[in-house]
Amino acid sequence: MIDISLILKGFIIGLGKIIPGVSGSIIALSFGLYEKAIDSISNFFKDFKNNLIFLGTLSIGVICAIVLGSKIIIHFMNNYFAITMLFFIGLIIGGFPSFLKNKKINLTNIIIFLIGFFLMFMISLFKSSNNFIPNNVVIIILGFIDAITMIIPGVSGTAIFILIGCYDFILNMFSKFNLIHLIFFGIGVFVGIIIVSKIMNYLFREYKNQVYMFIIGLSFSSTYILFKNTLHHITSIVDIILGLLFLIIGYKISLCFDK
Repeated sequence: MIDISLILKGFIIGLGKIIPGVSGSIIALSFGLYEKAIDSISNFFKDFKNNLIFLGTLSIGVICAIVLGSKIIIHFMNNYFAITMLFFIGLIIGGFPSFLKNKKINLTNIIIFLIGFFLMFMISLFKSSNNFIPNNVVIIILGFIDAITMIIPGVSGTAIFILIGCYDFILNMFSKFNLIHLIFFGIGVFVGIIIVSKIMNYLFREYKNQVYMFIIGLSFSSTYILFKNTLHHITSIVDIILGLLFLIIGYKISLCFDK
């Protein structure tokens, strides 16, 4: 039987991927799916049937969101930027209580948290380039970069693409369904997911608490930056009221999914 809730979670994760500054993997973490997804990818053939069902079902939602949601996101980002962003910030914040639970707090972990926090903060200071020229090799590399940002929570793929000046190209590639570009992009994503997920699976197995503290640092920093940047786009009392409403709605949805 198809798990509709898993498809819906995948859809929201996919939407998070295509919104600048939002990390789809943070939302996956907020929904309690991140570690299971990493393990399923890394050990795909050890439990082939269950891993295929889980990843396939989740991917249906993600792919639908990316392919079908691109035009929707363009519309909402152009017309209701602050409200849209606050909704996704609420989704992210709603997952904080669950992945902060039972984490060891000591000097080493505090230092690791601060490294993650300031690393993301430093990335956000880079300015975008306007010299992007696509070719098939570059598109494969972009896919690989996207895979890295999919796997590592707190690092937004869309934010990175904006920094290197190719966000519009990526968005149009999906919204216009450019098959040739999508194939090369998919090759990069596939290779990247396999490599990076195995690395992350090893790190979770050997240094789980430290990895979580680093991820939490990235997540807190990216959420703070996202919230700060969103405030600059609030232009009216309506934005404030609806923004707070959708922030709460996103937060509640995340809590419900976590349960």
